[in-house]
Amino acid sequence: LVAFQQEIGADSTFSGYDAIFDASWVDSLLDLNIDNLKQLAVLAASSDVAGMPSKLVIVAPQEVYFGLGRMYGSFRTCVPGSCRVSATFRSRKEAERWLDVRNENELAAFSGMAAPVSLR
Repeated sequence: LVAFQQEIGADSTFSGYDAIFDASWVDSLLDLNIDNLKQLAVLAASSDVAGMPSKLVIVAPQEVYFGLGRMYGSFRTCVPGSCRVSATFRSRKEAERWLDVRNENELAAFSGMAAPVSLR
């Protein structure tokens, strides 16, 4: 994940785009721990471009990955300058519906949201 984020973050053509990370078929993310997750959130936020808000949705039907996704979203929210809104859902269908929403009130209505969001 870190290598992927470094590659994507270095390419400005990906700035401002919404993204889906689908962990439905992931066998193992056991190398992730709290410190790695925090570092990943800081690394990802460092490639955000002010004035180009975007959304990241994590699809995680497995309990452990769902929890990690929610923690990542919380960590990302705390990084100064972060302008990507993130959420974690158990199904891809629900995740895609969330990506289609552009109204802040509708976003906040989703049960998967950990905190109020802003599309700035």
